[in-house]
Amino acid sequence: MTTDVQVLVDRARLLMEQNRHAMAQDLLRQALALDPDHARAHTWLALCVGQDRDRLKEATAEAERGVHLAPDDAVTHYVLAVVWQKRNEIVKALDAIHEAIALFPANADFHGLRGQLYGQQEKWPDALEAANEGLQFDPDNELCTTIRTLALERLGRVVDAKLQAEESLRQNPDSTWAHSSHGWAMLQQGHYKEAQKSFAEALRLDPSNELARGGMIQALNSSNFVYRWMHLLLIRISRLGTRNVWILMIGLWVGMRLLNAYAKEHPEFAPWIEPILLGYLFFATMSWLMVPLFNMLLRFHSFGKFLLSNSEKWASNLIAAALGVAMLIGASSSVMYGEWFPLLVAFLSGVWLSIAIVVPFQCDAKWARLVGIVVAGLFTLLFLAITVPMLFGSLFPDFFFVYAIGIMIYGFAGQALILVPAKR
Repeated sequence: MTTDVQVLVDRARLLMEQNRHAMAQDLLRQALALDPDHARAHTWLALCVGQDRDRLKEATAEAERGVHLAPDDAVTHYVLAVVWQKRNEIVKALDAIHEAIALFPANADFHGLRGQLYGQQEKWPDALEAANEGLQFDPDNELCTTIRTLALERLGRVVDAKLQAEESLRQNPDSTWAHSSHGWAMLQQGHYKEAQKSFAEALRLDPSNELARGGMIQALNSSNFVYRWMHLLLIRISRLGTRNVWILMIGLWVGMRLLNAYAKEHPEFAPWIEPILLGYLFFATMSWLMVPLFNMLLRFHSFGKFLLSNSEKWASNLIAAALGVAMLIGASSSVMYGEWFPLLVAFLSGVWLSIAIVVPFQCDAKWARLVGIVVAGLFTLLFLAITVPMLFGSLFPDFFFVYAIGIMIYGFAGQALILVPAKR
């Protein structure tokens, strides 16, 4: 019977390598019917079941069963790490992969997964170290070379990233990941046309490659000077680390408040301070709206329109609607009453509403997304309460500043919601 069980497990593994997971799952269940304590059968079943995002808890149970039955088998810990990663439980995934590496340190795939997990935590120095360790055991490992390229690029070592990407392409010219990492290296050096070619080839090899899809969107948008300048600036800021970015954001906001107060007390300096304040306002607004605004323009691009997900399309549509309604009401009010001020108030109200609209589309956690939707609904009501009365002579509602302060505070709260990880 043991031989029959092993034959079923081996056949299932072969089917998994051919991406025929449903058939593999049937064979593994047959094997477990004969031997309920076969560790590898539970482990491979976890991978098969884990292909369905709605069954990740079942996959976790199978993976944990495999670890329980074979605690000295590094592969069982590795598969458990993969399942935890799918559930976005990065800390638990790291614990599992560390155990796998302790049992079998010479496996490059283990180190590659560890690097990938560190990358998800934005710990790029650790990701680079993990990739380097894996490449010591297998210099051609695809995952490790991809993680190494991305880590070098995120750490600002763009020349090294380009060299690594080119080496990966020489080793694996038909690898979608090699072309993706090369595209990102080109993108960060400002070679947007070359980046587009690399991402296009990566998507030709694997249309489901999310790394290439996201890169291609950025490469197409980067043909615009404003997007390119803002993107490079935000990339440099992100390299400071999450904690330092928060300190910078709060510091800039406090600094602008102090400058504004100083300009009111010393009007003679206002002409010098106001451009700084306007520059900060533009930067803060664009940091939120840059991506959905330019995604909206991609809808008219012959290739770009096929890249956007349904969520990205909805975000761009709603922002276009908010800005369109704001400009229509503002322009109508300005024409009716001969004042330009209503147009400015309506435009700012529409821009601020767009910030609230963006948040739920960027949240991973379901509860965070729900909070974002509720808050966006409340800001929509405030937006209408401010703009609609303009058509009837109320050109500057009393609570306009309350609306403005509320959206500024929500800028920080919304960022916190976005950073909440989704657990599946």
